[in-house]
Amino acid sequence: MGRFSSYSRANTYYTGHGRWRRPVEIIYKTHAMKEYGLSDGDLGELSPLSAEVNPRNSRQRVVVYNEAKVRALAFRVQQRKEVMRSKGLSPADLDRLTPVRTAPNPHANATGPTRFYKRSDVEALVKEIRRETATAREAIAQDVAVCKAKADDEELWAAFDADDGVFALV
Repeated sequence: MGRFSSYSRANTYYTGHGRWRRPVEIIYKTHAMKEYGLSDGDLGELSPLSAEVNPRNSRQRVVVYNEAKVRALAFRVQQRKEVMRSKGLSPADLDRLTPVRTAPNPHANATGPTRFYKRSDVEALVKEIRRETATAREAIAQDVAVCKAKADDEELWAAFDADDGVFALV
């Protein structure tokens, strides 16, 4: 493929073998990660347009992506995070559910298959997690109350002077 440049937006570029193509809006991998808040794993779902040796550092590669695809990926990732955040779920929580069906991941097989869940199952999981959280908070509150009571008892006994046999209220 031809060389990409983020500085020039020429109408066409030469790809070799007598072929000319229209350019696409491009973005470098590091810029995509900074501008769209994507991780290296997120960008692994996309196939790069080009991966060339960096002219300034031959030990590194310059990876170029289609910016429209990066923008769409960032939107999907953000939606996924928003749904999980609004429901209070983590990826480990979703592992507790059995998917209704799976399909090959259209973006990258390395990230695993796409899993589909029933909405009712997800809502039931959310209720169960909230119930577990409430139970855990109650147990913690009870433990804190017991610890405070023990601490109060110890303070009272600390005020007892064993030599004089006198108990002083503090």
